[in-house]
Amino acid sequence: MPSLFQSAFYLGNLVNAVLYGIEVMLFFSTMRVLLQAKRQRTRSDVFFIFFSCALLFLSAVNLAVDEAFGQEMWILNYDYPGGPDAYLGEYASVWYETMGTTASISLNLLADGLMIYRCYVVWNAAYIAMVPCLLWISSLGLGITSLYLSGSPNGNYFAGLASRIVLCYNVTSVSLNIIATCLICGRLLHHARIIRKQLGDDAPRIYTHAVSIIIESALPYSISSIVFLITYGANSELSSLFLAFFAMFTAISPQMIIMRVVTGRAWSKTTATEITTVQFANANGSTSSNERVPTVDVVIQEEPKVGYSINEPIAIPKDFRMV
Repeated sequence: MPSLFQSAFYLGNLVNAVLYGIEVMLFFSTMRVLLQAKRQRTRSDVFFIFFSCALLFLSAVNLAVDEAFGQEMWILNYDYPGGPDAYLGEYASVWYETMGTTASISLNLLADGLMIYRCYVVWNAAYIAMVPCLLWISSLGLGITSLYLSGSPNGNYFAGLASRIVLCYNVTSVSLNIIATCLICGRLLHHARIIRKQLGDDAPRIYTHAVSIIIESALPYSISSIVFLITYGANSELSSLFLAFFAMFTAISPQMIIMRVVTGRAWSKTTATEITTVQFANANGSTSSNERVPTVDVVIQEEPKVGYSINEPIAIPKDFRMV
């Protein structure tokens, strides 16, 4: 009878395949916008093209490695002495598994880097990204160490010294995710309250809608990383299943943010400035939050006579109206 870990590993492969399909759809939707002929391409567009390609490639490597290892373990070596668990323990450090782990950690570092950049953009302040940057550097060092230990002979990502280093790496990465998500969510919710207060029902929901805040803060990525960390730290056999969600949301959440950026729906550096301007204008009484500036629509039926003086009284026509 297969162990719970084997069942979770199998379900994780299915989840990987489904979520990778979503990643492919988001990738081509983003490329369609970035590569359209009428778009005036900028340096950030070129960066997002390469970044999106990297996300797609690394997530494909991660998926292919898991599928290949599953085929080796369950089909080609189904009669291995001791069963699939013994095969996993013996070949967990095979070269292509190490390649898959490298792709996963690289994907994670890219996603965390984008989260740090979005913190900087949303807050429009470099100091706010200092702590996430330090955590990112720590994640880089721990990630390299975990790669070395899990790829060494008899190394195992889920057991031994490698698993403890991987746990430290995941704690650091998840801490970065939580801090970045809280910073972005808090900033967006704060400005959403200001926008609704100043503009009322006319507030642009593109920035204040709950879905927008969830995407901007990469909340699915953070939640999946927290669930994986809990199961991994508890040595649960379900950790391989939640690792699949974590690995794929590492690509999907950044791709969703990129798609919002290139379509002009994401929070930018100027958004906060515009909101501050509106708030300052209202604070000085230029316009109230629920009032519109009245305009006068006057229809002149005849041209004025020659010699008409501007100081003469003007008769207001009957069709005078305020809009």
